[in-house]
Amino acid sequence: TVSSQRYMSVAMGEKNDDKINSIYNTSFLLHLALGLLVVIAFEIIGLFAIDSLNILPERLWCAKVIYQFLILSTFTKIIAVPFDALINAKEDMLPFSIIGLIDSVLMLSVAFSIAYIPGDKLIYYGICVAFISVLTFFMKYGWCRYAYKDCRIKLYEHKGNFQIKEMIGFAGWNLFGGLAIMGRNQGVAV
Repeated sequence: TVSSQRYMSVAMGEKNDDKINSIYNTSFLLHLALGLLVVIAFEIIGLFAIDSLNILPERLWCAKVIYQFLILSTFTKIIAVPFDALINAKEDMLPFSIIGLIDSVLMLSVAFSIAYIPGDKLIYYGICVAFISVLTFFMKYGWCRYAYKDCRIKLYEHKGNFQIKEMIGFAGWNLFGGLAIMGRNQGVAV
């Protein structure tokens, strides 16, 4: 989010709408590719990991179903990052706050409703969390489509490999800095 927002903010400072849209498209393309890679990795790892866990045989199917909902939820959160970045870059915090509030209220409602649901509560929880993630994604996408008519997702509009390399490079250094800070703060405890 920080990398995408940074590039969008710089383009907004330059008052270059084409560059903003190009960065938006490049960011979506990068996050879509990252999301698909994560899904593939999770599917491969999950095949081996779930079977090796100490789970009762009659609950193994439940664990596999929950794992699939986790993958869906993770994928939608990854591909929602460009929309978060655009909303942050435009400094439009009201819809961002409203979407976050709706997300939190729905999650709280799910937590309270678990006690009253007949059937498998774990599968109910997994379905609800995945549904809320997908709903949050569509709310962010819908807001960006409604409020920022100059920014449209057209995957062919990214400006080539240079912009992709530049954004990945910045994100990599940002990740390195974040890991260094986390290592400094948590390293002593470890």
